Amino acid sequence: MKINKYLLVLSVVFFSSCMAQSKKDLLAKIDDDINNLKGIIKLSDTRIMITAGTTEKFSAEKASNFQSTRTEAVSDSALYRFFKNLEVSTSLQYPFNMISLDKDEYDLLTLMGEESSYFLHNADMEPAYRPQKFTFLDGTETNKGYLTRDSIAKKHTKIEKDKGEDYEFVDEEGMNALEKYIYKASSFNENIALMSSKPIRSIQYKISLPVASKTLYKVSPNSPEVKTPYGIIRLDTIVGNQVHCSLPDVENDRDIKIQAYYKDGRVLAEKGSSSNTEITPAKRKLYENYINILEKAKDGVKADEIKTEKDLDKWLKVHAPAALSDAEKGSRKTAIYTFAGPVSSVGFSVSDSVPQMKNFDVDYTFKYDEAPGEYFLAMDFAKQKAGFLNKEGKWVIQPQFNEHFRKLNRYYYWDQYGDVDNTYWINYKTQTVEKVAYKIDDTEIFDGRYVKIEPRTNGLNGIADINTGKIVLPMEYDNLKFTSSKFWWAKAEDGKEGVLDRNFKVVLPFRYDDVEIDGSSFLAKSNNKTNVFDLNGTNLTQNKYDDIYGGYNSGLLLVRKATKEPNGNTDSKYYFVDKQNNIRINLGAKGWEDAKPFSEGLALVENSNNEKGYINPAGQLAIPFKFQYAHSFFTTSKLALVQMKDNSYALINKKGSVVKRFDSELYDFDRESADRKTRIKFKDRTSYNEYGEQVEYTSF
Repeated sequence: MKINKYLLVLSVVFFSSCMAQSKKDLLAKIDDDINNLKGIIKLSDTRIMITAGTTEKFSAEKASNFQSTRTEAVSDSALYRFFKNLEVSTSLQYPFNMISLDKDEYDLLTLMGEESSYFLHNADMEPAYRPQKFTFLDGTETNKGYLTRDSIAKKHTKIEKDKGEDYEFVDEEGMNALEKYIYKASSFNENIALMSSKPIRSIQYKISLPVASKTLYKVSPNSPEVKTPYGIIRLDTIVGNQVHCSLPDVENDRDIKIQAYYKDGRVLAEKGSSSNTEITPAKRKLYENYINILEKAKDGVKADEIKTEKDLDKWLKVHAPAALSDAEKGSRKTAIYTFAGPVSSVGFSVSDSVPQMKNFDVDYTFKYDEAPGEYFLAMDFAKQKAGFLNKEGKWVIQPQFNEHFRKLNRYYYWDQYGDVDNTYWINYKTQTVEKVAYKIDDTEIFDGRYVKIEPRTNGLNGIADINTGKIVLPMEYDNLKFTSSKFWWAKAEDGKEGVLDRNFKVVLPFRYDDVEIDGSSFLAKSNNKTNVFDLNGTNLTQNKYDDIYGGYNSGLLLVRKATKEPNGNTDSKYYFVDKQNNIRINLGAKGWEDAKPFSEGLALVENSNNEKGYINPAGQLAIPFKFQYAHSFFTTSKLALVQMKDNSYALINKKGSVVKRFDSELYDFDRESADRKTRIKFKDRTSYNEYGEQVEYTSF
């Protein structure tokens, strides 16, 4: 670590002498240097008086009055996870691939415990993203033939003179269209132009991040000095929300950072600071001696012993003390720091080593919605017209569509001319794109071959076949949903609901107010009565129950029967019944309540002490009442999420044994029927699926 700040006294004098053109000029320049030195000495005599800044408006409840901070180095694994989760996108702009990596610097700085302006003031500490290998969909690879913003800037950097000084600038006028496109792209992203039109499967980056380790030094009125690798830090006083101290004047402010603590240990937000160069007695003496030397130089100019700038330069080199330049090294400063609230104690975070370069090899893979003979939407960079390329980067459908042309799914595309929306179907057999007389209501492909459609001017839903582009179910329904992998739930224009099979044959007529499809049965509600129908449309429950919860699971159905008591109150009883409507489990008689339908052969119930447990289809307690909270078993993992009596969360198996315990408090729970799609999210920003496998955390 080198501390290499200078007051530039010598350089000022030598520069002055080089610019002087006459005796008058020489004398004026020497006088300027004398006055500068006297000003520095006078400044060192000025005692800065500090008073407590007002704290009347300070609120310990206001988050902006505090800042997050960390002194320990962030782990390599945490940094790798961050870089691995960055969003990288690619777009084909023939004959190029445009690649954009979202650097997400704010979150990176939060992870590192740095302020949001850290990279702005320390450009040398920013991560560098260097592409190492591009792998294409056709299996070929390359590691060259690309442009970055830095390479473009280097190519077009020019040097010009202004008032005798050189300065560099990037000549944008000399750039071609591609170079301007990359150079002017968002600085929040790392942008690349790859000289190939072939679709990319993956990119490998080497990401380099300089990371300085830090040590936190605590000071107090009783122990005001600490020795650091840069020199001594001394606390002078704490008054209210201000700290007065003396410390080494380091080259980079990041090397020594003050931390002021509120009485509860939180770090207060810094609101401002001011500082003065600290002059030691020895340095002051050198400056005073140098003033005398400059006065003698003036005498030499007046006596014509020094006539030119070269003469002055030689004279100063002979007569100036060699120790003067050494006096400029190891500079110190006195500083006042102002914080958001009253300061209780102070620490200094000191970088105690040269930043260590952390290198990460990260692969980013692009997901394509591929189909046999799939084509890839691309924009001709020069013509700004859209068409389709194959895996080899060759045009199969020539560019002919406007800049609004967008992919909906692998069979349908969309564009807009003025206020008119157009939908197109791609025919892979004929290599043509055809306009259709409907628009896509939902881009998802259902049952492997269908999409939901609606009229071009909005309206009722129908179904089209992706293989032909033809309408197979007229646009006559208020809504349509494909569920249980074999049925279409549908709502007619009059609001009544029913069920169609996968061939669009009516299974349950459109005469119900509400219909739910539960795997092997239908729950249909009409005139405030819910009944269960089998897959043939036969009513199994015949209006016997006031409420039905889910369908048949493990051969049993959870129901509620209500009776009016003489006093006018309603008495509700809950049962599990079989398909012949025989009561198999009388929940109230066993003292159980708040039951849930069976899942994986077990049903969640609650006892009179509000403890959760699980029963089997025989009505026996299979897993004891030992949970504060619990969910039904997942049909995929055969596990259940529970809250233990010590408030921790865990996944248990069907024997009640813990297979995965979590260390944080539950934040959110998104249950999905699809395998490994459930998300169990915790407040420490970790996320798991229903198997207890950690997955990427998302905030949505």
